[in-house]
Amino acid sequence: MNPTIFNILSVLVTVSTTGFRIMWINLTDKQVQKRSEGNARSIAQGDRA
Repeated sequence: MNPTIFNILSVLVTVSTTGFRIMWINLTDKQVQKRSEGNARSIAQGDRA
């Protein structure tokens, strides 16, 4: 296998996995924010559920 092709492939894999990780972190952050907002709202209303 050509080393330059291997280098390009490894860089592509690294970039795609980092991009996916950033997207996943952003998605989970939004879900956590929504959940904490909902909890704050329910606590303010006196509903501890």
